[in-house]
Amino acid sequence: MKKTEKNNKVPTIAIVILICAAAFFFLSKEQEIKPGKIESPEQSSDYKHLAMNLQVNAENALKEIEHLTNYNNCVEKLTPLFHKARNQINNSSWESAYDLLVSITNECNDVLISHQYNIIKQNFSNVWVNADRKLLMKLFNENIKSIGGKVKQAELYCSSDSIILYQTAYDELTNIILHTADENQKNKYNDLLNKAVTYSKQKKWFKAKNVAQQAIATGYQDSSKAEKLLEKIKTQFVPEIGSELSIDLGNGVMMEFVGIPPGNFKMGDIQIAGDSDERPVHNVNFQKGFWMCKYEVTQKQYQQITGENPSSFKRSGENAPVENICWNDAKDFCERLSDKTKLEIRLPSEAEWEYACRAGTTTKYCSGNEENDLKRTGWFLDNSGRQTHQCGLMAPNAFGLYDMHGNVYEWCEDRAHTSYDDAPDDGSAWVLGSDLRCVVRGGSWSLSARSCRSASRIYNSPEHTSSNNGFRLILVVL
Repeated sequence: MKKTEKNNKVPTIAIVILICAAAFFFLSKEQEIKPGKIESPEQSSDYKHLAMNLQVNAENALKEIEHLTNYNNCVEKLTPLFHKARNQINNSSWESAYDLLVSITNECNDVLISHQYNIIKQNFSNVWVNADRKLLMKLFNENIKSIGGKVKQAELYCSSDSIILYQTAYDELTNIILHTADENQKNKYNDLLNKAVTYSKQKKWFKAKNVAQQAIATGYQDSSKAEKLLEKIKTQFVPEIGSELSIDLGNGVMMEFVGIPPGNFKMGDIQIAGDSDERPVHNVNFQKGFWMCKYEVTQKQYQQITGENPSSFKRSGENAPVENICWNDAKDFCERLSDKTKLEIRLPSEAEWEYACRAGTTTKYCSGNEENDLKRTGWFLDNSGRQTHQCGLMAPNAFGLYDMHGNVYEWCEDRAHTSYDDAPDDGSAWVLGSDLRCVVRGGSWSLSARSCRSASRIYNSPEHTSSNNGFRLILVVL
């Protein structure tokens, strides 16, 4: 470092050191750097005191730069000078020791300044490289130009002033990026909120719900409108008598669900007209409602999801129930449809099926006790013409469900049990037991009226296929 006159050099050094100390305190991210303060002597007798103190400061400064990379040459250069200054102190050459220690301390401080300059420059460069500069220029053109000016000025020389300029540029750029992110977040939130409102007006409740949740998930600080909208949308998913939901399977193919309200009922052979496996009659309580397919799964719906139509009665039309379906096929369809729609879709439990079929009735059929009553609501041996028919041609039950009697048997989630002893009373599926057969309910086009009763139940292996067997679904929303 170039030497200057004593009485001019020392005040200048003090100012530089103070500036550096402030810069290091605020800017260092790797370590806390505190270079020693250099006091200037007022008279010759002060050199001893100052040299002794400066020896400690110089030693600490050397220790600081020993921990830094790329400065080994500087350490190797200054260490012998420090030992020389220490020998001068031992020989009471106070003024010479003082001058040498000032030189050592200043060079150490220059190294620390250079190191800190490189850190803040790298920090700025990292942010600048990763920033979307075109977007920043578009939104904050004048601010970015100002930052660029500071950087150019800082790069002219390496000093504490440069550090301050780079730090200011870094802070300003960071603030602009954060502000841009806030603006982007706000714009994204508003776009999603508007989409959710549009879907709500169109009564596309699933899309409205998903998009409203996405709006809230943006993290925008004031998401109250989206939260209120979501609460309003959720009321549409409360299953009530007369409420309906639809899901889009693609290519204009829809699947409709009706709301089944909470309640309780007596499950089993209330009329004493069935078999022993329909007893004992027991109470089942549904604390929550659920959503059930308005119709049996049709050939068109099955084809849309699986790309296949295994039905024997294709002549009945694409809106007739799909059949020749085993339990495993029905489960696979549920999984595929759930993956496609991102919704939880499953087979009904046996209790859900009977509760939905009865729809508040205690008669053999949801429409009464006589076979003529059944003819109004279901296709069975006496009226089917020995084939399936398009879904929805018969009268619905009180919950708005079609073809719960006849047309095709419908798979349930439950395993077979030869009585209702120890059956669940909460409506859940009864899947425990050693019998691996699965339950089908509702009767079919080829069977008598007795097999189509609300309480009737039979069992097939999970692999069993038949033109009698189809299924309908449960949609889990909340």
